Amino acid sequence: MKIQTKIISTVIAITLVINIIFQYNNIRLQKKSLILQLSNKIEKTTELLSRINAGPIFYYDEPLIETNIKSFLKDPEIKSIYVLETSGEIDLYFENPDVGIDNLLEVNTDVIYDGEQVGKLIISFSKDVINKELSQKIYTGIVSLIFATFSISISLLLILRKIIKPIKDLTDLSSEISSGNLTKEISIVSNDEIGILSQSFMKMRDSIKEKIQSLSIENEERKKAEVLLTLKTEELAKANSELLSNRMQLEEIVKKRTAELQESLNNLNATKNQLVQSEKMASLGDLVAGVAHEINTPIGIGVTAASHLENETKIFSDNYHNGKVTKKLFENYIDVATESSKMILSNMIRAANLIQSFKKVAVDQSSEEKRKFKLKEYIDEVLLSLHAKFKHTEYKIDIQFENDFYMDSYPGAISQIITNLCMNSLQHGFENQDTGVIIIKLKKINDRATITYSDNGTGIPYEIQKRIFDPFFTTKRGHGGSGLGMNIVFNLINQTLKGSISCDSTPGVGTTFKIEMPVSVD
Repeated sequence: MKIQTKIISTVIAITLVINIIFQYNNIRLQKKSLILQLSNKIEKTTELLSRINAGPIFYYDEPLIETNIKSFLKDPEIKSIYVLETSGEIDLYFENPDVGIDNLLEVNTDVIYDGEQVGKLIISFSKDVINKELSQKIYTGIVSLIFATFSISISLLLILRKIIKPIKDLTDLSSEISSGNLTKEISIVSNDEIGILSQSFMKMRDSIKEKIQSLSIENEERKKAEVLLTLKTEELAKANSELLSNRMQLEEIVKKRTAELQESLNNLNATKNQLVQSEKMASLGDLVAGVAHEINTPIGIGVTAASHLENETKIFSDNYHNGKVTKKLFENYIDVATESSKMILSNMIRAANLIQSFKKVAVDQSSEEKRKFKLKEYIDEVLLSLHAKFKHTEYKIDIQFENDFYMDSYPGAISQIITNLCMNSLQHGFENQDTGVIIIKLKKINDRATITYSDNGTGIPYEIQKRIFDPFFTTKRGHGGSGLGMNIVFNLINQTLKGSISCDSTPGVGTTFKIEMPVSVD
């Protein structure tokens, strides 16, 4: 963005803000004044009506009451007057049909005659006159705001053209110098900062010329020295090559034997590492798919609301340019814009929270870095990323804790552990079950944290409970099971988190894993 545009934009923005604040305060004060005037009028009118009708109501003189009331109904701010005598002898209702039924304010007043209440008046006052005056003042304020902004913009543009032109010339000169043209001159004669800057540019250009000439001479001398150095280097390289040749022959024999042994070892390690990495990436892939599915709904709603707002804005713009904007049309557009904006904002916030949660969990799983975090809050984010796996099932997850607490550890490891345990419950524990409950209990004692994970699934048979943490052991061989899920959990807890895990399972009742680890890992 050009400086001229930045200055104009800034001044216009400041002018708009100041004018808007001024107009807002002015309208607010005028509204307050109009309301005060109406309040005073209501007080005086009710007092006058009560006083002049006290006698007629006491003597049941309905014609005189009607005459008194109708003289007041000529006021455009009075909609109706209801007269009720205490004994019920008089029950009269008078209405001004020219006054609208919206924005009414109803006032009750007792009619006192000779120290006794003889009746009651119920008077409905209309706020339409105040609203019309206020609307006119708002319109006048908006017109003056637009005119002031336009005038300031034109004046500022004319002033900036005189100031910006010398700066543009200096910019062109610097571009020429940077492209290698050192012959361009500049004719800015002034005693201000721009004139001093132009003189400095010319001095810089002359200095660059001298430097280039000096570097050219030095470059020629350097080339001659490089030729001599190349000859010497070739002689030394030849001698060194002869020495290395004998040594390389011996090393080649050793390397060949070593490589054969190392290749076998590397193949074994690579196979294991690839399987572990594949398991982690599969978990991350499920996380991406789940979050993508979750954010589809709020983004879809936001796009629909934005499209509707765009269509309504186009209709309003066409009416505005055709001079057909009415108060009702303007208010309808404001309602549509407000509702659409709220809908867009709420759904974008929901999508942003999902993405933020996914970002934290995904970065932690991929980076494996240590940081501070709240345990319960972080597990909530992990479970949010698993929501797509559970939302169409009757399986529930409940987190129980007394107080959330901070850990200085590896959140990526905890994310992988919770994910693997939840997926084990989903794929194994709740197999052939329509409902199920997972309970995660969090507790901190001194500097140790405990996570107790349990489900009420089918449980683990006694004969395989001792092997569930062994690598490559799985009961789903041939059905997508790799046998590394619980082994990864075991290694992450023991090696990364410096903790321990134990399993207690009863077939047909459920399974419980108890994880203990330090709150802060060195």
